[in-house]
Amino acid sequence: MQEKKEKTWKTFLLPPIPTFPQQVGFTLITPAEWPQHSTKIMCECVYEVDDLTTLNSSNLEFITEQEVTALHCLNAMKNHNLHSGEKLHS
Repeated sequence: MQEKKEKTWKTFLLPPIPTFPQQVGFTLITPAEWPQHSTKIMCECVYEVDDLTTLNSSNLEFITEQEVTALHCLNAMKNHNLHSGEKLHS
């Protein structure tokens, strides 16, 4: 009985483990200058190491370095309660 209680509590306390790779997403950062066929080659490489179930998986996306920089800036603004068009006073 005690063992059953412990197992039940562990079920409630531990987060569910994602099913790999179906519930795991990958985002790969690429230089903006890379030609389109380079990202296709990277996708094939990820598929070859069995991190994707299909070659055209929705679990894999590519983002450029510039897009990552823009997202970082937007998050930094949000974290410091800044809004577009505001001037910083020193």
